[in-house]
Amino acid sequence: MDYIKLVKPEKKHKEIILDFIREHYANNEHEIHGGALVEKLDYDVWLKQIADNSSKETVHRDWVVSSTFLVFRKKDNS
Repeated sequence: MDYIKLVKPEKKHKEIILDFIREHYANNEHEIHGGALVEKLDYDVWLKQIADNSSKETVHRDWVVSSTFLVFRKKDNS
């Protein structure tokens, strides 16, 4: 059985996430549903957006308060 962990995205995850996006594009998938526009925004802009959207005081207009997490298998030590 694989165990997983949920992690809030940070700057250190940039290359992992960019690889994830490239893999989607390589498979002709150009929308990452549930990714809060990760494939469309600059990574640092995306990090700020998901941080802003995590609070009702700072959520962007036309968005809802939300939490964004990455999922890693514990055995991968990511």
